[in-house]
Amino acid sequence: MRAFFPFGLVLLALYLYTATPAAGFDDSVFFALSCRGADIAHAPGYPLYALLCHPFALLLPFNPAFTAALFSAICAVLACHILAAIIYRLVNNRFAANGGAMLYGVSAGFWAQAIIPEVYALNVLLFLAALALALQPKLTAKTLILLVFLCALGVSNHWPLFILAALALPAALWQQRHELLMHLTRPKILAALIAVVALGLSPYLYLIWRTHHPQIFMGLPFAPDDWASFWQIVSREVHSASDEQGGHAIDKIGFLLDIGRGVLWKEFGLIGGVLAVAGFFWQWRRLPKSTATALTILFLTSTVLLIWLLGFAYSEVQSQVFAAYPLLSYSAACIWAAVAAAYSGRIGKYVLAAACVLAAGINFIPNNKHNDTLVEDITRAYFVSLPAGIWIPSPSQVKFAKYLQISENIRPDIIVLPPPNPFLYEMDFGGKQLYSPNSLHYEEEIQVLSDYARTNSVCYNTYVPFIGNWQSSEYLLFSCLGDENKAVLDSKITALFKELVNQPPHPHHRGRALTGRIIGDATRTMLHLQSKLRLPEEWKPLLLSLKETPYGFLSELEFFRAAEGLTLPMRRATKLAQMAETALPQINNQRQARMLSAMGDIYAAVSPRDDVSLAAAKEYHARAINITTNASTPVLQYSLKFYRRENLHAEEAALIAKYGPALFSQSRSVE
Repeated sequence: MRAFFPFGLVLLALYLYTATPAAGFDDSVFFALSCRGADIAHAPGYPLYALLCHPFALLLPFNPAFTAALFSAICAVLACHILAAIIYRLVNNRFAANGGAMLYGVSAGFWAQAIIPEVYALNVLLFLAALALALQPKLTAKTLILLVFLCALGVSNHWPLFILAALALPAALWQQRHELLMHLTRPKILAALIAVVALGLSPYLYLIWRTHHPQIFMGLPFAPDDWASFWQIVSREVHSASDEQGGHAIDKIGFLLDIGRGVLWKEFGLIGGVLAVAGFFWQWRRLPKSTATALTILFLTSTVLLIWLLGFAYSEVQSQVFAAYPLLSYSAACIWAAVAAAYSGRIGKYVLAAACVLAAGINFIPNNKHNDTLVEDITRAYFVSLPAGIWIPSPSQVKFAKYLQISENIRPDIIVLPPPNPFLYEMDFGGKQLYSPNSLHYEEEIQVLSDYARTNSVCYNTYVPFIGNWQSSEYLLFSCLGDENKAVLDSKITALFKELVNQPPHPHHRGRALTGRIIGDATRTMLHLQSKLRLPEEWKPLLLSLKETPYGFLSELEFFRAAEGLTLPMRRATKLAQMAETALPQINNQRQARMLSAMGDIYAAVSPRDDVSLAAAKEYHARAINITTNASTPVLQYSLKFYRRENLHAEEAALIAKYGPALFSQSRSVE
């Protein structure tokens, strides 16, 4: 490797420049806090990550999010160097080895995981190190012991993806099968293998210990007290609802098409994709059959096999969630690209170089997060204006609110509780005793919080089922139970909303969801204030700009629908329908269904009633139902209510037949 181009320095510079400066979306907040205090993230816990990343937090003077992102970047660079060594061993071509590793380093998915607090870069590093050992021409006892140790460590980091990928290792070891069998018959080596497996899995002992000792942060719903509870966490049984979403064959086809698009152009650019496809066929002539088989298995495990095992329902959001899973499969694709380049003569060298430049160019903008502080800006704006007490924020903000409190000690006088079922944490606050998660029934939790609100502030910016029990004073950013608070609109908050309205859509699906929720909540609050009392003049331009966004317009439609005795002229309904058709392509399927449903009820409120308005109402409700995948969504409840009100018995029967009992199990009735 001495003569290799120092591509690792280039990758490290790219990663450091584009790394996230603050904790943001998905689970990066969990892993930033896990890195900061060696605490345990969500199931299955990822104890190895906590143990390895924590020393970075002790040694480096950065905030937890950037420190954890730096750890990911270093793991990613090391992984790429190991990939280069693997390629060089296979094709004996330094340029192809450098180019293949560089192509992997700038691929869309791997780059995205190398610049945030996450476990995937470490997972890739551990597996590629194990694969490099498995491809050694001679399998010594030390090599075998180290290989098994790395596999055990991989299981302690991200066992589902590591075990899937490890199915390729037996094929990689096939050429050394005689040495392997010889080693396995020696008692000393067997004892050493058992010892390193135990050592590699020992981080799970740390998980048990840590969850039973005081910690600032823990992403698990409970501490494992016995084998059953431990298995619930490690097996991800506690996430069974999110892992099994009722996906069908058509959903699996959608994910497979995403994988195909990823290989052909989304991950590596079109040139890199063509090289990877060519290399797949070329490997059977140029590489040992066992190695080609191992790479093929590696590609299939985290793609086709994983898709077959998962019950994900396909959607834009879930496809982005799934995007991080096939990283090891894409490493095989980069090896294939390098194989094609190595055996294409001089032209292969230039094609591979062009592929790296193209991939870096197209993936730079979506992966450039060095100014992405959206969640932090919004959460700080909430914190600045909140009174002391309890805040129940939207799901997008719960984790980040806790992160700000833990990492920067911002507003320690606020208790942050997750919605919609407020798990109450055990602490003494204002003379009131709150309780540990899951220790109370839901009705008991509601009563505890309602009693607390009699003498303390309880604020929210998401759905809370008990808000009707108390007079609610409206803020622009949130609402508070009780009657001693007043609406808040200062210059910083106004500037924040103007920025949200004017900026282009956020590249991350959770960023778009958060922006939409914030704009929608603000629009709804201001419409409420306008309907109940005179809206301050300085608020009116902001309300107008909010309503011109797709999210604000959706809130306006739903606000109209909620009005008692709503009647609209046909001209007004037609104008709203035109605006809705313009806004629909700019929002996700869930919000599209809500918008279509609201338009259905708006046409149903047209006065005087005629066949045209009724037909339009039926059409919009039917369109809302057709794109609805969640049986418990309020969209279906609104349609059911509409069909019953209009005596549309055939449509009602079809809806009930399609969704059955799930249609009537919804807790948040729209009646």
